[in-house]
Amino acid sequence: MRKNINEVENSDSIAELLNQKFKDIPLSMNDIIEIKKIIKEVLKS
Repeated sequence: MRKNINEVENSDSIAELLNQKFKDIPLSMNDIIEIKKIIKEVLKS
């Protein structure tokens, strides 16, 4: 199944928003990548 470009951009911006909201909690790049994966899975369903 092909990824919708919008979904990918969406997951990136959601991850960005989360990162801003939780500035106090330092997220590593790995954490952000994991969050993006989860968001993509959620958007797929």
